[in-house]
Parts: sequence; structure tokens; C-alpha cells
Amino acid sequence: MAHILKDLFYAVVDLVYPRYCLSCYKSLRTTKDFYLCAECISRIDYINQANTCPKCGMDMGPYTGGHIVCEECHRHPPRFTRAFAVARYDGIMRNVILEFKYRYGKVLTRPLGGLMVDAFNKTANGLKEKIDLVIPVPMHRSKLKKRGFNQSELLARYIAGSLGIGCSVGNLAKVRPSADQAGLDAAARRENLKDAFAVTKPDEVKDKTILLIDDVLTTGTTASEVARTVKRVGAKEVYVLVLARGG
Repeated sequence: MAHILKDLFYAVVDLVYPRYCLSCYKSLRTTKDFYLCAECISRIDYINQANTCPKCGMDMGPYTGGHIVCEECHRHPPRFTRAFAVARYDGIMRNVILEFKYRYGKVLTRPLGGLMVDAFNKTANGLKEKIDLVIPVPMHRSKLKKRGFNQSELLARYIAGSLGIGCSVGNLAKVRPSADQAGLDAAARRENLKDAFAVTKPDEVKDKTILLIDDVLTTGTTASEVARTVKRVGAKEVYVLVLARGG
């Protein structure tokens, strides 16, 4: 009976909202896939965590062994402990993230959040037991009003629910707007975000190990400034989990 109801559900969905892959636009009517076909999922440029900078998650190539800190982290150590990314911010993943941010936020939360949960469970080596709280990178209210949702919040809620960890939304806030980080050098990026975030209820993060959620990490400046903000009011450690690593 259950499989009959499931087949009926797919039939109704296909009738009202025909399913197609948001990357290659192939019809998904004859599959059980939603929004991404199996072929496109397999072609995502996944990151091998063993070859990344042990701080910011940047790909360092196959001969690093995951022990060498990248030049940027050596010169300007980030305030977070470590960052993990599912894939590189290019090709299919870049296209899907743009669809997620600007068109299909809610419908893509589950498949993209699922990729993040899978990556975290496979690469974080027991870190789940250390995490006390999941927090999304906040968006300034003016930008939130314009877009209508914060994609990082959608992901954080899904990931927290999947991992069985509490999710804090609203306590960490972006208290002033900032210029677009694209095109700014490292020093300008840091200055652009200085004191842009604030915690309204410090007791909620005090002595906690935080898992910070965002869609893309490029230089790590935003994540580092958020980590500085929550650690300044007593957070113990901050780890970062993102869909994609740019840069």
C-alpha cells in the first residue's frame, strides 16, 4: 500500500510541477529523483578532505597529506577550528547553489542539506559528539527582506534536525550591512566585516562548540569574523560546514 501511495504522489507532482534536473534540465518523470538527476550528482566535483588545508578546507593537492596549513591560514589564522566543504564551487555545484539562493530555496534544502550531512558524517571523524549547537551565518535584515529567506538558515535547520543537535536562529545577527566581498583583497574583506556581527544572548553560546553553516566559503573571512564574535562572548570552538569551497 505504501509504495502505491508513493507512486501516486510522484504522479501528482509530475502532473502539477513536472520534475526536471536543475543542472542539465533533463526530465525526471521516469525517475524517483527530485531536482538533481543521479548523473549530475555523480559529476559534482567533490572535495577529498585528505588533501585539504586542515584549517580552511582549501584543496592543497594530492601530496599534502592534509597536514600542511595553506599560506593564507599561516599568515592570517582563521578564528574557527576547521572548515569542511562538500565540493568545489564550480560546474554543477555552482549552478545548483545559484538556483538554491535565487529561485528554489525551500525545495533544494533537503537534497543539498543531505549532501552536507553525508559529507560531515564521512569526514568529520566523530566530531558530531562534540557539537553543542548549529548556527547559520546570518543575513542583514535589508538583504533578508529583499531575498525573502536566508539559505544558510534553511540548511542549518535541516542539518541540525538530521544530526539531532539544537539549532540557534536569531541569536547571532548581522547588525550592519557590508559591501559585496567579491573583488576585495584579504585585508579589505576583513575590514569590511569587522564588528558586523553580534550575539544578543551570550549564555546560549557560552562554553559551547558551534557548527557554523553557510552555502559557500571563499576566503573564510566571514566565517572567521563570525567565529571571533561568538568566541568573544564565550563560545569554546567553532567548526564550519559549507556546501562549496571557492577560491
